[in-house]
Amino acid sequence: MLRTNLDGAFYFTRAVALFMRSQEHGKIVNVTSVHGIRSEFGIANYASSKAGLIGLTKSSTYELGPRNINVNALAPGYIRTTRLTDGVPSEVLDQARERSPLGRLGDSQDVAGVVLFLCSESARHITGVTIPVDGGYLL
Repeated sequence: MLRTNLDGAFYFTRAVALFMRSQEHGKIVNVTSVHGIRSEFGIANYASSKAGLIGLTKSSTYELGPRNINVNALAPGYIRTTRLTDGVPSEVLDQARERSPLGRLGDSQDVAGVVLFLCSESARHITGVTIPVDGGYLL
């Protein structure tokens, strides 16, 4: 879990930072999770890896910001995917819907829209933040 979620992002950031530094511009968007912000019972390894990704995002912001590289993260909540709907018990999904002020799970386009925004010039002065894409789940 740590190798995939945290080490992978670390090595990716290190690799692209060389190129982005040379061009003095770049956008990095890490995908963490609401569970990296607030964990739940039984997911310590997952939550730890995603919380570490938030720390990596913040640290990378300080290291890369002076070269005009924005580093941000987004924290999806329960997003309707095959892996989620096939692997998570229906009662957990029902609780997630009930906890969300919107009363529903998110879709992949909800996440994609935020990634596109963060990679655009409209987000040129946004860096070092983690944006929840959770339908209000964390409230």
